[in-house]
Amino acid sequence: MTIIYQMAKKLHDRIGLKEISVFLFINTVFWTFLAFLVGMIICRMIYGTWEISGILLFCIVGYAAVILGFFGGAIYLYQKN
Repeated sequence: MTIIYQMAKKLHDRIGLKEISVFLFINTVFWTFLAFLVGMIICRMIYGTWEISGILLFCIVGYAAVILGFFGGAIYLYQKN
């Protein structure tokens, strides 16, 4: 998360966006993408097809984005300050 925070800090310096907002957005998108990739691989191994696992994958990605991305990022920022 330190790397993501440094990216947010650079965007804050260059563009002037709020550092905390950019960090939470990038962190949530990162965890969403990572959960999607891992979920696709696991569902492909279990079910053997992409079509069956759509709803399951949607739930995995949604929970990972909210819990790990947003709440995890908020806890990281709380501990950092």
